[in-house]
Amino acid sequence: ATIASLGQTDIFLTSLDSETGRMQWLERSGGRNYDKGMSLSVADSAIYLTGWFESVGLFGTDSLVRSSGGNNLFISKYDLYGKFQWVEVPVARGRGYGSALYRDEIDFLYFGGWFEGLINFPSDLLLNDEKPNLFIGKYRVAE
Repeated sequence: ATIASLGQTDIFLTSLDSETGRMQWLERSGGRNYDKGMSLSVADSAIYLTGWFESVGLFGTDSLVRSSGGNNLFISKYDLYGKFQWVEVPVARGRGYGSALYRDEIDFLYFGGWFEGLINFPSDLLLNDEKPNLFIGKYRVAE
């Protein structure tokens, strides 16, 4: 498969056949600026991906997300065939970078990175003094 870049750099996710090494599917995300996938975790029925995008990011064919200014952290989910499921963008103001991700056996997703400004998770709101701060988060995910 061949895909064209949406801009400067993009995020891509692909699956290769373990015996032949042939590509089974290929998915691209990102926008016109710089975007980067940093970490993924594969569970029984899903693939989770984190990283960051700049300005505007397209996930799947119709999930357009906007940055709050600068680079924004994202967490996305795909099925094992590369079909996009959802994307979360928890940074409300400032910049955020996702750099680590792990899905455990009992439906928890752990993730980490750093942010400047304001980050809004489902159960917590973190605010800092506009200097880089690390975070570690935990989501309960449902299949």
